[in-house]
Amino acid sequence: ISERRVIVMSDVFDIRRFSSYLGNALFRGQMWSRSWLWMFVGTFAGMLGMLAAILLSSSGDYADFENAYHMSLYLYMLLYSAMVTSMMFPPMRTKARRVAFLMMPVSGLEKFLTAFLFVTVWSWLVFGVSLAMMELVRMGLQSLFKFSPEFYGESPVWKILSSLRLGVVGIDRYDIRIFLSYGLLFWLQSLYALGSVRWRRYALQKTTAWLLAGLLLPVGFFALAGEEMPVLRKLVDEGYGETVSFAVNVVFGVLTIVNWGWSYRLFKRIEL
Repeated sequence: ISERRVIVMSDVFDIRRFSSYLGNALFRGQMWSRSWLWMFVGTFAGMLGMLAAILLSSSGDYADFENAYHMSLYLYMLLYSAMVTSMMFPPMRTKARRVAFLMMPVSGLEKFLTAFLFVTVWSWLVFGVSLAMMELVRMGLQSLFKFSPEFYGESPVWKILSSLRLGVVGIDRYDIRIFLSYGLLFWLQSLYALGSVRWRRYALQKTTAWLLAGLLLPVGFFALAGEEMPVLRKLVDEGYGETVSFAVNVVFGVLTIVNWGWSYRLFKRIEL
């Protein structure tokens, strides 16, 4: 019977040590220095495939192109966020690497903050550069091939990104909607962060399975809210739909913070 040991890491924070560790993790062979380069290549290649599929399916119609671009880009952002966040801690997958990870002269807080900044800041910088390069490719294709005049106007990317809302849910009179939004993206990312700490192997698949199972409850809630919840229906009928949606979005925001806090709590207690 193998003995399991739980190691509790320190909360001490030193800015110089943290800066040095962050630089090593990103650029000098530790943690993600190779991963983010492959991430960039994979992200850009995936975007090119997405662009080709959208252009071929739109058949030269700009309205179809923009609608497909909007949905595809947001779904791509969700998939990208889930995959990157599920790989927050590559050294945790084997016992030997976990031991080496623990031996680093860095506190648990500094290690977690480094991973947090990687998935919330650095990875999205990589995504942004890939997106900009894809737009250059799109403009290059437009200069080589004949498109309708609408294709030569404002880039759809800025329009799409600026149309995404911060809230997750909107409630209007007789209408309850789940938005394509940054709020939903941040909340889902916090769930995958929790999964990456909870499961060392197949974190992406396991978190997705639990998420899909858990979504049955809220989807049923919103599907039945209008008919089966008279209190909510009364509030909406009286013009408090925006207030209710604001309250729901605040709950999602709190859950996002709670998920990140819970992730750190689990991370501090590494089991060898």
